[in-house]
Amino acid sequence: ALSMSFYNHKHQLQDRVNEDGKNRRKCTNCYTCISSNKSREDARKLGKQTYTYCGNCPGQPQMCRECFESIHNK
Repeated sequence: ALSMSFYNHKHQLQDRVNEDGKNRRKCTNCYTCISSNKSREDARKLGKQTYTYCGNCPGQPQMCRECFESIHNK
């Protein structure tokens, strides 16, 4: 998961929108958690697809609402 030392700005969940519409991707945190306990293939199947990301985190990772809240409300 992501280190809390990077969190000195206000973080907000934002929609990722491209010129050709919204871009749905895997939640980075879900994928990391699943792949650490199971296989990469399982992580690809079970990881949540989401349109949202945190614009203030390093690398602007794709995140589902549940992971965003668990990471930023520690």
